[in-house]
Amino acid sequence: MKTKFNGLTIEAITIDLQLFAATVVPENAATNMMTSGSGDISGAFQKANDAKFVEIHKAALVFDQYVGSTNIPAHSGSTARFPKKVRIAVKNTKLAEGKTPDPSKISLSFVTGQVEQHGDYVMFTDVALGTSIYDLMGVAREAQAYQSAEIKNALLRDDILADPEVATAYGESGGTAATAASAITANHKLTVAVVKKLVATMKRNNIRPAVGGDYVMFIHPDQWYDLTNDEDYKAMHQYADPTPLQTGEIGRVSGCRFVETSTVLVTKDGASSAGVYHAIMMGADAVDQIKLAEGGIKTIGKGLGSGGTADPLDQRATVGWKMAYGAKVKDPLAVIEVMTGSFNSGSIAATDLNTASW
Repeated sequence: MKTKFNGLTIEAITIDLQLFAATVVPENAATNMMTSGSGDISGAFQKANDAKFVEIHKAALVFDQYVGSTNIPAHSGSTARFPKKVRIAVKNTKLAEGKTPDPSKISLSFVTGQVEQHGDYVMFTDVALGTSIYDLMGVAREAQAYQSAEIKNALLRDDILADPEVATAYGESGGTAATAASAITANHKLTVAVVKKLVATMKRNNIRPAVGGDYVMFIHPDQWYDLTNDEDYKAMHQYADPTPLQTGEIGRVSGCRFVETSTVLVTKDGASSAGVYHAIMMGADAVDQIKLAEGGIKTIGKGLGSGGTADPLDQRATVGWKMAYGAKVKDPLAVIEVMTGSFNSGSIAATDLNTASW
């Protein structure tokens, strides 16, 4: 398959990374843990490819630069418990000389989150590794870096949208907002007017901006198309500095920055099964990831001969990754789920959906 990129013609070649594997892998190969040994992948390969993996993985993460973290110390289990955002009522407390006033009362509620492991691996045969003219393990590592980032993006998205206290807002058609997801049509688009109302809501609730004085909204490419074709958006960007300041940022308007990502949830629960796009708007201190002190993401390589008796003829090698992950909303007032249609709502196919059941 040939494609164009920056004016160059690039020919893509499809490679089966598990060439011949189906005929040589025993039934228990996927469930048995293979121990490292003298045949393990070399330290030089591991170090070089780990650095590339981490670089690609971090660059492909969408939410991480806008969310906080709660750390679980080593040997302290896999569950984190931390308080939700606390607000103390504003009151005019005049002090009488020599008299201590009554204290303010706060009410604490807690968020509990569980860290779980996620991971995947690719297996190669000795024949594939020995006959390929390509660095199959390097190809796999690069693909896994993107895969792991996309999985983490989707997990974090789902954890945000699953919180029942997160507020919802809807796209507008002719200045009138939809009242539910089931009422959304292709005309209920993301517009500058909708964004301004959401910014006003955040300010009204005294939510601090996420970064640089702005709130942030994660939008789908189809929503980006609608927003940037809004005449109000075009007019405002004639005079504003369009230079992005954050990774993935594509523009800003009226106190909101936009990050475009295909991670945005897409469903077909609009009017007449129209496509509905579930953008996410956030302020500061809205979400925390839960991290293990010795967790994070880890790459793992097992070379030919490292499997011991599970691979008696040195026929298999694997490269994989695993990560410990968890996330929770800690301030529901600082998150808004923004459901809209788009120009493409009526054309959404099942293969286009980016649903929570992935």
